[in-house]
Amino acid sequence: MQVEHLALLPPCSHHCWIDSCGLFQGDKIIRTYEINVDKAPAFSPLQATTSSRPAWGVARVPKRACALTSCEVARLLVVEQGNVIEPISYTVPRRDAVNQFQADLYPDSRTSTPALTAADWASRRDAAPLLGAVVPAASGTAGAALHGAIDVANTSWNAGGGWASAAPPPTAILTPDIDAPATQAAPIKFELSEKAKKLGSIQGNKFKYITGKTMARSESFLNVPSSDAALLVANATHWATAIVGTGGPVLVHPLGSPGKVDHGGIVINCHKLPVTDLEFHPFRPQLLATASDDCSIQLSDYTNPNERVVASLSGHDKGIRCVAFHPSANNVLASGAMDCTIRLWDVGAQTARQVIQKFDDAPWNVSFNFDGTLLATISRDKVLRVIDPRANRTAAMACAHDGAKAQKVLWCAQHLSSSTLVTVGFTARSERQVFLWDARNLLDPVCQTTLDTSGSALLPFYDESANVIYLVSRGDRTVMTYEIDAAAGTVAPCAPFAFTGAPIAGAALLPKQSCNVRDVEVAKFLLLTKATIEPVTLSVPRADKLKPFFQDDIYGVVRTYSTGVSPDAWFRGHDRAPSTESLNRSGMPLLSAREQDVVVAVPNVIEFQAQKDREDHARAVRDQQIQRLHALAAQPTLHHQGAAVHPDDDDDDDDDGWDD
Repeated sequence: MQVEHLALLPPCSHHCWIDSCGLFQGDKIIRTYEINVDKAPAFSPLQATTSSRPAWGVARVPKRACALTSCEVARLLVVEQGNVIEPISYTVPRRDAVNQFQADLYPDSRTSTPALTAADWASRRDAAPLLGAVVPAASGTAGAALHGAIDVANTSWNAGGGWASAAPPPTAILTPDIDAPATQAAPIKFELSEKAKKLGSIQGNKFKYITGKTMARSESFLNVPSSDAALLVANATHWATAIVGTGGPVLVHPLGSPGKVDHGGIVINCHKLPVTDLEFHPFRPQLLATASDDCSIQLSDYTNPNERVVASLSGHDKGIRCVAFHPSANNVLASGAMDCTIRLWDVGAQTARQVIQKFDDAPWNVSFNFDGTLLATISRDKVLRVIDPRANRTAAMACAHDGAKAQKVLWCAQHLSSSTLVTVGFTARSERQVFLWDARNLLDPVCQTTLDTSGSALLPFYDESANVIYLVSRGDRTVMTYEIDAAAGTVAPCAPFAFTGAPIAGAALLPKQSCNVRDVEVAKFLLLTKATIEPVTLSVPRADKLKPFFQDDIYGVVRTYSTGVSPDAWFRGHDRAPSTESLNRSGMPLLSAREQDVVVAVPNVIEFQAQKDREDHARAVRDQQIQRLHALAAQPTLHHQGAAVHPDDDDDDDDDGWDD
């Protein structure tokens, strides 16, 4: 499907709105740029905006039709999927907008008066468009300037006998007055938790206005020779990516050494064919598991140069596509391969303890639940399965996405009883989708969300501390965030982060312990591009007076991976819940325990009168100071009371200091 970019440039502004949409279905992200040709770079990206549905087209409302008294600088009308037109407003926050029109936001714009007639233009005359001031119209006359009568002269092509003769005369299309009250919509109800009510939340979507920030260039990793596989993983101390070279080389580099990766990196090459997947050992962070097309899995100790390979796992008949460590059992690894099997390995014994052969096609990925008693997988035959790995039994299965492209599944678990699954995939028309499932009943998805139209597969990342999923796709420049509400069965979209660097080739989510809770950071990413790895932070905006408190409404407990059950104990049926800890390690006071501020409602009239009195008082003080200065200037002798005045001094100085 052909995709085009629509650029809307208001003639009187220095902003440019760019909307990417498809022929039938399109993107949901509208990117905004500020243009300043006097400096470099001329294009400065601003905060991106998302529409409710995939966009088909976009149009810009004339500047004079905007709410000028509310500092609305632009309004877009987006034609969306389902024959819906959604207005999107862009406003500049100004405190004085209530009392004074902000004329600096509205330079002169084109008027509806033509500068030339058709005959003048046909005679090769040129003229610049007529410009006029953009000022707010009086109440009830906002549409008067926009709906003036247009006289259409009769010519030979619209006279009788032509197509125009059969058409009715043009009629004026009246738009509603901007100042007219809007029709009251049906009330929307939100069920909030007790903690959310205590914090004074208006809506349950706490991450709706999440913001992203690319770290400084000095924090980036440069000259990364990444391969076409675009694999990137990270733990608390290192990151690893597949690089170009013979066999399956992997570069491991410390997080604390940004800059060029020529120095300080460790190259591991223990495969005969390219690496297809990577995973750090959760309980032994110095070990890295690498899967390859040579049908083997190698566990390497990148801290030991004398003995890199710690364990070698062989048994698959075809290339391996995915690996995943068990969340609570030490040295238990699951792998899926092109031989349509999933194997559970005892890494210490280097043997396969379980072989699951229930697939008609190869699995895309494997995801364990909170304590590892169940695993979920999606295979190339578009079937979602929930499997008991030790019993080698399918607990539930369902048809997933209709598209033939790559699909992924994540077990979104915050506790032992969690049964929420999230899958990402495509429709038959290449529309990217996100499904929310209940693993106890896979008959139908609990929630279905269509994102946009694109051929790039989504890479999902789950933050179980915040119950949020992040979506990144190769070749894109956007990190999408969705908040999961399993109780309500919804996947709420949040503000996307528009990455300003090169197109993203891969991504890795750093452990939650690396976030700075005092700055309300909720996630840290490493974004892999063609030759660099850029660190990015995502945070939730909170008032400065709330930052001294620990935001316990968005920070849940996180895993520690301190201890785990042995492989023998786990395969015999012993389970252990993962150990967790709080991110409030410095003893910050809880936000939920903070006393609520008592807000006294003040009528707008009283507040306006008080502000006017303050301005009048400041003006009176300034006038008194100016009058005092004038009085001093009129009495120069007051400044020289001890000096005598000589009338003849002026005459003596007439010729002094001048050359003949």
